[in-house]
Amino acid sequence: MLDWLRKVFSYKTVDLEAKLRPTPECTFGGSGEVEVEVWSDGNASIEAELKNSGVPAGTELELICANARIMNLAVTGGYAKQTLTFSEPRKPPRIEAGDTAELRLDGRVMYNGTFRLD
Repeated sequence: MLDWLRKVFSYKTVDLEAKLRPTPECTFGGSGEVEVEVWSDGNASIEAELKNSGVPAGTELELICANARIMNLAVTGGYAKQTLTFSEPRKPPRIEAGDTAELRLDGRVMYNGTFRLD
């Protein structure tokens, strides 16, 4: 019962978003975003999306947030979207406003942005 009440009355404690733009090294175009949500019940999620990109299908991009490797995104038709969820006791890396988000290809930063309060 207590778990149910906790879920019903949970609220966001962190809501950050980074708009991703291509770096000068990136020739693929497109844009993306990374959203981080942390809830009062201890649950959290990190969602990354890339759209309208010329990145070849089958390419895996690595998501780095606040210098921590988060996950890989597989590109299909110029689009990629992946969500990673965390629940107690597994917690996401600490990400704050002003931290950077990057999508990397073979170690090179292709897209980047700065987290801001959403």
